[in-house]
This record gives sequence, C-alpha cells and structure tokens, in this order.
Amino acid sequence: MNVIKAVDLHTRFREICFDVEQGEKVLIARPHNKNMVLITEKVFNNLVKELNNYKYIEKLNKSFQEAENGEYTSYDFDEIEQYKKSNKINLEDL
Repeated sequence: MNVIKAVDLHTRFREICFDVEQGEKVLIARPHNKNMVLITEKVFNNLVKELNNYKYIEKLNKSFQEAENGEYTSYDFDEIEQYKKSNKINLEDL
C-alpha cells in the first residue's frame, strides 16, 4: 500500500489514480490521524458485498442457535390458513 500526504494528492492525482486503477491501494495521510484510503469502485463494491455477506451469515448463525435452544414457534398449514383468513391476507400479497 502506497502512503502519500494529502497535499501530494492534488499535485499527483493522475499518477495516483493510475496506480489505483492498476490495483494499488493508496493511504492518504492526513493531520490528526484522519487518514483515508483510495481504492477502485470495484474493490469498494466487493468490500461492501463481503460485509453484507458476513452480516447475513451472522443472522443465520443466530437463527440456528435460537432453533437449537428451542426458541422458535411452529405452525401447521391449518393455522396459517386460519391466520390468513382472519387477517384477510391474499396469496398475491405474500
């Protein structure tokens, strides 16, 4: 990872963007340790996707744990049909 000063970003912007396009990650050092990282949109989108996948897996793990602990409610088809009728739910709404 390349490290540059914030003031150098302005003077070397094209060069830095080219490096980032080639897969380099650039840390922009700023005062008071308020640093930034410059990455491509593709890398950013992949990071967001990985984070969302991680959050989803955590929810699944929590659900599995709750099921193992007996923390769930089950319904049979008759109960579901009765609920739909009493709450006027159409199949198209589901």
